[in-house]
Amino acid sequence: MKTNPDKINSIASPKGRIGGVILFLLLFLLPSVKAQTVFYVPSYPYQEGGVVFADYDQDGDNDILIGCEGGADSLVFLINDGYGNFERSDVVTNCGIFIYCKEMNNDGLLEIVSRNHDYIFYYKNVGPGALGDTVNIGETTAENRRISGIYDMNEDGLLDVVYYSIRPNIAPLGWGIFYNNGDGTFNDEFLFPTENVEYVKTALLNNDNRPDALVSSALIIPGTYLAFNNPSGFTTDTLFSHSQLWIYNNIIDMDNDSDNDLIFYKPYNDEEFLFYENVSDENFINRGTTYKKIGTRDDVIADLNGDGYPDMACTSPTFDQYLSQMDSIYIFINNHNWGFKETERMYMGEYAMWNERIFSGDLNGDNRPELLVTGYTPTANRIRILWNDGTGHFVDTNTVSLNEQRKPEVMFNAYPNPFGTYTIFRSASPSVLKAELYGMAGNYIKSFGIPPMSEYRLDAGTLPAGMYFVKLQSGNNIQTIKLIHY
Repeated sequence: MKTNPDKINSIASPKGRIGGVILFLLLFLLPSVKAQTVFYVPSYPYQEGGVVFADYDQDGDNDILIGCEGGADSLVFLINDGYGNFERSDVVTNCGIFIYCKEMNNDGLLEIVSRNHDYIFYYKNVGPGALGDTVNIGETTAENRRISGIYDMNEDGLLDVVYYSIRPNIAPLGWGIFYNNGDGTFNDEFLFPTENVEYVKTALLNNDNRPDALVSSALIIPGTYLAFNNPSGFTTDTLFSHSQLWIYNNIIDMDNDSDNDLIFYKPYNDEEFLFYENVSDENFINRGTTYKKIGTRDDVIADLNGDGYPDMACTSPTFDQYLSQMDSIYIFINNHNWGFKETERMYMGEYAMWNERIFSGDLNGDNRPELLVTGYTPTANRIRILWNDGTGHFVDTNTVSLNEQRKPEVMFNAYPNPFGTYTIFRSASPSVLKAELYGMAGNYIKSFGIPPMSEYRLDAGTLPAGMYFVKLQSGNNIQTIKLIHY
């Protein structure tokens, strides 16, 4: 093997030896760099809505959908085999920067909701995982309307789209709802048209089963407030003014008491999260702050270590004053008393950019969420998967092998669905399936059995039109599907 004498001499010289020692120390002192599962994508996923974990092909495991834009508009599908191995397909399309995967037309299939420069829309799912035509939900221009969430806001059994506007030079500021009519059309109700809305989150916050809104503004007035969803409209309850910029927020049950709580954090140089506990119907108590790393945000809130309490995975953005902490993912474990302990820092070893985000979901069937990271390297066109080892720590390789049985044994479908006079269950299970039919309200209707690798015809008979659920069980494996009878 040929060598470079100049390189050898430079290292052997006093200056070279000093440089070598410095290089060795730097390599020794830097946190370890983990080699995660990496996928290159056409362009970076943008904002918090750029990646979705969902069972798009309805085979019982989470797939990954990635929305890319910026000269390479496309949807990237990573279809999961149930063990965390992925088959990739790219669809070049006029996709926006926010994507969601929800059932928009009650057909039993998940649709992809997205946004481009003209419309908020959804792609019809025309088979298990097949991409069909688009249905326009409402107009938008550039970034004047961002999707905040998709919920049934008026208890009519149809999912609506909550949005907010952030560009005063393009459209009025504020937030609103596209109400789903169920026939491919939507009604736009622009609820609060005068606010400089910075962030909107939606979830159940009281006991009426109607999703409410948590709204934050970058202005002192009106500040951050709760908008409670009532049959007659929304009523607002100001939480606190913005003497401090707690403008980023989240809604999740942090203390495992079945009531959703509130989390806030500041942009830029703040070192704390602020918590409000939901103690009763529309009654919240300030639980104070907990320390975090400078510049981190609550990208992922999920039970990472399997103790039943949600933890946090955070990234740090790119600002010069945070150079000592950039390029890392921090794990904070819930101590069950409104505090969090930092248990892990994963140094990524590359240049982080504004668009780095973390997303989570179980990808290998072990009931522990993995982390997917976007936006690293100067080109930012990569995503990385970090695998949960089962204890809330994350490793570089998949912890589930193909020899482990992770897919549920219960495998079936129903066709037609929606159905009129009958639907047929087709079982791919080698065992007898015990089936139970329930109404929308959870009322038991009937039981029946499906022979192994066989079919069962369910006649509608006197069943009224509506939504039903079928629970099928084989051994300890249970799956549920939704049926629509018209």
